[in-house]
This record gives sequence, C-alpha cells and structure tokens, in this order.
Amino acid sequence: MKKYVLGLAFILVCCFIPTLNAKASGEIQMSKINSISCYYYAGCNAQMVKSNPNYTDVIIQNNYSEYSIVDMVTGTKLKTFNNRVKVNHNGSYYVIGTNKLENQQGDIEDLGIDVWNVNDFLPNSNILIVEKTINTLMAYDVESKKTVFERTIPDEINVMVGKDIYLIAKSTITVLDSNGKFKELLEFNSSVKDAQLTADNKMLAVATSNENLQVLNTTDYTTINKNFEGTKNSDLISIDPTNKYIAFRNSAGKFALYDFTKGYKINTTNDQIDVENSIVLSKSAKFVLVDEHIYSGKNLSKAVESIHFVNSYKVLESGYAYTPVVQVKRADGTSEIINKNVGWIPDNLNLAYIKTSTNQLVTRGIGKLNLKVSYAGYHFKQSIEIKDTKAPAFKGVNNISGYAYTGIKAMYKIKANDANDGDVTNKVKVTGTFNPNKPGKYKLTYKVTDQAGHISKATRTIEIKYNPLRHMYYSQYSDIYFSSLAYKSNGIRKYNPFLGTFIYKKDGKIYTRFEVSVKSPKELGFKQLKIHANGKTLTTSISKSKYYPYDGLEQIFKTLSTKERQWIEKNVSLNKKVAISIVTKKKTYKKTLNKNEVQGLYDVSQMYYYLKSK
Repeated sequence: MKKYVLGLAFILVCCFIPTLNAKASGEIQMSKINSISCYYYAGCNAQMVKSNPNYTDVIIQNNYSEYSIVDMVTGTKLKTFNNRVKVNHNGSYYVIGTNKLENQQGDIEDLGIDVWNVNDFLPNSNILIVEKTINTLMAYDVESKKTVFERTIPDEINVMVGKDIYLIAKSTITVLDSNGKFKELLEFNSSVKDAQLTADNKMLAVATSNENLQVLNTTDYTTINKNFEGTKNSDLISIDPTNKYIAFRNSAGKFALYDFTKGYKINTTNDQIDVENSIVLSKSAKFVLVDEHIYSGKNLSKAVESIHFVNSYKVLESGYAYTPVVQVKRADGTSEIINKNVGWIPDNLNLAYIKTSTNQLVTRGIGKLNLKVSYAGYHFKQSIEIKDTKAPAFKGVNNISGYAYTGIKAMYKIKANDANDGDVTNKVKVTGTFNPNKPGKYKLTYKVTDQAGHISKATRTIEIKYNPLRHMYYSQYSDIYFSSLAYKSNGIRKYNPFLGTFIYKKDGKIYTRFEVSVKSPKELGFKQLKIHANGKTLTTSISKSKYYPYDGLEQIFKTLSTKERQWIEKNVSLNKKVAISIVTKKKTYKKTLNKNEVQGLYDVSQMYYYLKSK
C-alpha cells in the first residue's frame, strides 16, 4: 500500500509476522440460538446499531420496503420502519429513507434536504453524512438543519463514515477529516473489496483482492503488523466492538473468524457456512449473526491463542515411538498439553520418521534435527536432539527348571533388544558353569553391550532335574512307563528273583505298581516283600501271588500306597545299597539289587513327579 500525505508520497514498508490458518483440531463449537426473518430477494443486509452499548441490536431488511431493528439475543423486533434507516450513536435520531427524520420521542418530520443517498452519522454527533448528488458529499446537522460542508467527490465510490470520512474507489481510499478536508490517500496493490472501522475508530481494516487483510492505525494511517493469512479477496467485514475478533466472508464465500489483536484464524463449526450478505459481531462476539441465523460465541474463550513446545521433549531417546504433543495457551489464559491432531514433521529421515498408522515420531539415529510442529493452524520449527542413553533390555531372564538330557540351553527364551541397535541377542555373553545333562542348580550371568557402549547384565538360576525318562520304555498300547534297565523292550523281566516297578496315568490319577516274581518248579506262596535301603526296611504284603506252572513262575502285581511310594522315594538312591527279601511259605529269597535294578526302582519313583507336572 502506498500512503500519500497532502500530495507527498512515500512507500510504507511492512513487516510480516508468520501466523497460520487453523485446522479442525482447534475447532470451536458455535451453536445456533436464533433465526430472524429477512427479505427473500435481498437478504438481511444487516447493520450494527451503535447506540446499544452491548452491540446486540441490528438493522435488517424484512421485505422490499420494511426495515427493523432486531435484538440478536432474542430475535425480537424492537422497532420497524417503512424504508432504510440510519441511527446516530446515542439513538436520538433515526433517518428514514432519504427524506424523513424521527426523534427519540417518535416524532417524524422532513429531513429538510433533498439527497441522493444517506451514508451515516459522524460518531457521537447529530451530523449526518450524505451524498447530495452522485458527485456531491455533504455534512448536515439534522438538529439545527444546517449544512456543515459540501464538497465534490468522484464517481463510482463508496462512502464509509467514522471519525474520518472514507471515499473508497477501485484500489484507493481517500481519507477526509470530519470537516470534509483532504487528509490522506491510501493506495493498494489490488482492488479494495471491503473496509471497516473498529468501534473506537482507532483502526481501519481493509480487504483487497490480491493481498491479505490489512489493518491501519487511523492516527497516521500506518500499517499495524498483523498478517491475516488466507484472507485475500474477503468482504463483509465485521469487527467486534472490543477489537478482539474480526469476521468476514472469505474468498470461498464461507464464514471466517480471526483473532483481531493477533491475526490468527479461529476455526469454528461455522467455517463451512455459505454467507450471502450479512455478518455482524456483537460485543466480544458473544452473538454472531450470519445472514438470518444467530450463533453463540460463548466458547470462543477456548480458542487456541498460541502453542509451545514441551521442554521435556527437546531431547528424545533413540529407538522409541513418541506421540506428538504441544502445550496450548487458550484465549482465556489457561494452558494444557494436547496430544491429538498435533503434527511433528522431521527434516532428517535418517534420524526419525513419522509412522503414519499411529501418527507417532519414531527415532532411529543419534544427532540433531528440526521438527515442524503444527496444531490448530500454528506451526514453528523446533530443534531437538536424539540420544542413545539407555542400555539394551533383556527379556525372558527368569529362573527356570527342566529335565536333564532334554537339550535345554543357557539362552533358553532369552532375548536382548536395544532401542537403537535392534535385536542384540547374538551379542549376549554367558558366564557361569552349566551342564544341561547333570542335575543341579546353575547360576548364570548374562551380559550384552550395544554400539554406544551401554552394558546390561542379568542373572538367573537354571535347575536341571533328574530325568527318569532316559531309562524308560513307554508302551503306547497300555500307556505304561517301565524301566528299560529292569525290563526288556517287550516287557519281559531281566532278572530273577525280580523286583520291578512301573507307572501309568489314568483318569487324571497316577498309579505306581511293582512286580515281584521268582522262577520255581513249584508254587511258593508269597507272603512278604522287604526292601532294605538307607538302614531302613519297608515291609509289604504280597500274599495274593499267582503261580504259572507252564512258565514255572510265581508272580504278583501290587499298587503301592502313597506311604510306600514316599518311602522308596526317600530311602532309595543311586549311590546306596538296596537289598530285597521275598518271604514265601517255602523259603526266603534274598538279593542285593544291582545298579540297573536300583536305578529302575529309583526312576519309577521320580516318574511320579514327572507325570504330575504334565
């Protein structure tokens, strides 16, 4: 914009502050609270009545020749006129059409002059600015019926009245003082679409076709540094009387609301509303008229005023996923941390990237990068540092137990992962003695180092249990386990006299049985079995034996009681002598069991716990 002072021109250089459009993430709810009836063909043509200190009264066009003053809060018609109307600032005079004047008492008289168009009253006065003819501007005191000034004006201009008088042409605004004298010439780089003064007449907002909205100080008509981004080609400007908000119809024909003091857009639920010809903001935008509908602006205090980076996120750990957050300051002065609809875009994909499915920033290197941070139309760049300060983490380092000869390994179910290096299990070093085939408890230490030199250590104990299955046959047909050291694979006993044990599981219960047999040409008549071990003797009845003449074998199978099984478990061991006595009616057979027989007896006692664990 060029500014001319009394014909002397100079270029005004403007400074621009980056501010941005809002997104749906900062949307403010504006509920419809009322509707008013407007002229179908021309729309409401609503104008603010400045005599109401709350600025809730508007003049609307009801039909072709009827206009009313309407309360935006209730939708009530307060006063109706049979032509267009202008009201002075204290509400003492109404100019109806181009030739009638009504006072506060309702008395109507002729205006006293013939005019082509009525513009508006000068602030806080009875002086009416009119276009007497298409080329003559006139100031007229409606109370004294005297002309204040007359002057010639160009064709095809719009006249706006404030403390100064503005002649708006295609790409210029000529400023006259209240006496009609030339004051300024404001020149713009594109066509002026609309202009509006603040209620206090201290600022002038100008919308042009190719530039964003410009705000001028009316003291010297210098530009105030407010860059209303995305406001080119706007019109129907309305500024709330507190100078907090400004609304207009944007280039897409939609409603748009901005913070007038700072120039940022406030996203509202009205943003997709098509605007025909009227926008009016009441004081503090508590009520917003858009054509024939009135909306509540009570939620505007929650509008986002600024966003800031959260300090705790300025240093991030490599190898982690972070949900983008910002600290939001709202118009009511409150602050909060927001983690939805926040954008973080890194400028170095070697150090971090966005996981689109979750909108998370995934760090994967070490160094510094810039994040483009965005929320509710704000964005800025933030430098962050990605570090690797954490050692690898172990998983599965729990104390475990297993059976010998089952191939259990020291690294069983252990994994090591580093947030930056990934899977480092193959770098784990194990120290400590470990024999997976020898029963006992082994305490092992695990150590892993990542590329950054961070070390993690962990310990666990592996218990290797005696494996009774090693010397067992399993009969799938009968679901029985029996010792391969005492029996042949076909179930035939290897020794005589013979004491063998076997075990099976049925209906959820475990049964341990023994077999006692002696080869004899005649029936012996078993009476007792005595097992001598660990300096103690277990005596049990075997009186129900059966003799098989064809095989020359006397034999009995007996299920061990819990007490008998526990005795064998407690007293029979592989490194101790075990002897048996088979007492019959004829004689007593005594025998010291060999290693295989002892181990067969011991294994079956251990099989009880093996089967129980399954």
